[in-house]
Amino acid sequence: MSLPDAKCIELYSSRHSCSDIAEMDGCSVTSMYNRLKSLDVTMRSRSNANKLFPDSVFVRLYNVGLSVSQVGRILGVDSSTVTKRLHAINYPLRSRRVASQIRYTEEEFRRFFMVPDVLDHIVELVS
Repeated sequence: MSLPDAKCIELYSSRHSCSDIAEMDGCSVTSMYNRLKSLDVTMRSRSNANKLFPDSVFVRLYNVGLSVSQVGRILGVDSSTVTKRLHAINYPLRSRRVASQIRYTEEEFRRFFMVPDVLDHIVELVS
């Protein structure tokens, strides 16, 4: 089912990534990117998209036990971006041994974190 143009614009304006919106719409990321561009939406560059959230958001999500890839999935950035942001502020990363002991399962991750309006709740956390 295709999302209305207005909904796509609203989602993109409220910090959702092209990838997230494309998944909701059931199309490819390239198709969504082109659709938003054709609607005269000013697209974020990757560097701007990666700076949508302050470092504190990355730290808080990481501190609740999420892996860097899970943090990236929530924020719509690559896991390497999460790692780079944490390294940039000299935040210590967990060892693999510790990470494997506290990691959320995929089912837990989807149930607790991949819920509607999760980005709104995250923004409230750091405001």
